[in-house]
Amino acid sequence: MVQKNNLIGKRMKLARIAQRMKRQDVLEKIRENGIELYPTGFSNMERQTRHVLDFELGPLADALHVSVDWLLGRKPRPSFAAIPLATLAWL
Repeated sequence: MVQKNNLIGKRMKLARIAQRMKRQDVLEKIRENGIELYPTGFSNMERQTRHVLDFELGPLADALHVSVDWLLGRKPRPSFAAIPLATLAWL
């Protein structure tokens, strides 16, 4: 069994896919906030095999147009999620 190294990976992927964003789009927005994150690191975050550092959390939320609270599971799904969650059950 693979150990989960973060809580937000599934929600990162959900937000990105629901908004039809490519990983590269998100990485560019994160870089605008001064955070250097490589594609493999981002993919590993989504797969929950890489830790998310505290200083990465805010820029990730901003790039994905969601709140930090939503990424952490503290708030219900955001308004952008017009597609039913059951459709994304494979996440």
